[in-house]
Amino acid sequence: MSWAPYKGEFTYQHQAKTASTAYTSGAVVDIVSGFIEVAVITRAPHSGVIQKTVVSTDSDYASETILPVMVPRFVNSEWKVSVLSSDTLATTDVGNFLDLAGSPVGIDVTNATSADDAALCTKFLGANLGAFILNSYKGVQSGIGTAV
Repeated sequence: MSWAPYKGEFTYQHQAKTASTAYTSGAVVDIVSGFIEVAVITRAPHSGVIQKTVVSTDSDYASETILPVMVPRFVNSEWKVSVLSSDTLATTDVGNFLDLAGSPVGIDVTNATSADDAALCTKFLGANLGAFILNSYKGVQSGIGTAV
């Protein structure tokens, strides 16, 4: 399951995508130098969730076209997100910051890299599903991310 709004308010930003890059609708992205880029665990905070899939066979794949990115309006807006199929979310994960999964469509409960602390788990919804606050603001957790 991709990142989907759960509770709180969200809005859309329309940003130019990086040319010749594939995107999966529902994946976490970052806005870097004015362009949408697929989120990576070495860069935080993260900007939002892309709302359109782009593949190499699309007519605008090699262009810097404008795409919608859903962003939280407030720091406490929550997303419903699944965890990696090889992981299991537990009630003890509530209150912990967890990492993005490699795709960045889901959550890595094992925190194997512990590099980005991308999301704060706010509610256990099942062994493979939880509610999370995306680390979209520098103030969510101090000491992570790169300098502005």
